[in-house]
Amino acid sequence: MKEGWERTEQPLELSLEELNQIAAPAFHGREILSSRRIGVGLSNSNYKIQVEGDGRPYVLRFFRRG
Repeated sequence: MKEGWERTEQPLELSLEELNQIAAPAFHGREILSSRRIGVGLSNSNYKIQVEGDGRPYVLRFFRRG
């Protein structure tokens, strides 16, 4: 239904340092080693991250509204 729609706002651009500060409580002192913004979503911003000591990738989603 939303095919072909364009983003109404620019994606959120966060540094690795900012991502680590925001996500610190969730990862109990482990650092985010790498991040890559995933270009999906119309208003939210998503980052694929790799966390120290964990082989699984995670996605952090930042909601623009609500």
